[in-house]
Amino acid sequence: MATNQVFGPYDQWSMVVLYDPSTGAIVHTHQAVTTRGGTHPDQAALEKKAADHASRATNKPMDGMAFLTVDPRGFELDARYSVDVKSRALVKAAARSARA
Repeated sequence: MATNQVFGPYDQWSMVVLYDPSTGAIVHTHQAVTTRGGTHPDQAALEKKAADHASRATNKPMDGMAFLTVDPRGFELDARYSVDVKSRALVKAAARSARA
């Protein structure tokens, strides 16, 4: 299990996921790490940056997508996630079993 990590001192670490509110499918994740003494983006700026990056990566507008702020320290890099649209909570998918 590889967990998300930041090495060295930092003041703030934020993560937002951009997802389809009808299915809960995550289309993009975006993180911001602010080192000591830096200025951390506010929630609106973080969401705007996430939508902008996702739009450029997919060459599609991100209109209608929703945002969810999550704790990046609990995010496993090798896991798959979705968003439970009713509770607006991050849900880790069950691990796939290896084929024999």
